Amino acid sequence: MRRWHRQDVQIHGDDADKVVHHGDQDVSGVRKGFAACVADAGLPEAVTPHWVRHTAATLLMEADVDIWLAASYLGMSAITLERHYAHHRADFQSVARRPKVRQVVLLQRPAPRVD
Repeated sequence: MRRWHRQDVQIHGDDADKVVHHGDQDVSGVRKGFAACVADAGLPEAVTPHWVRHTAATLLMEADVDIWLAASYLGMSAITLERHYAHHRADFQSVARRPKVRQVVLLQRPAPRVD
């Protein structure tokens, strides 16, 4: 870290307060730096940091990672994660596949209207 800081001071002078760089330029915001990385990778401009977060949340849920750990990693509440991504979990609606639960659910459906 000290070596990197010395290199930053040599390149940028006393303004070497940014931690992330792209090329020789400081990255002052996530969007601008991310957009440059997207362009360098040849991806469509529509790719945003939100896509990465959404993909990470989906993959964490599909891998059955503990909701609290996943939410902490993603920087969102467990309630938000569960509300928006729980349907990606392997056990989602597994209760509904059980025969007794299916019978109850089917019995609770309103009868179709005949007009």
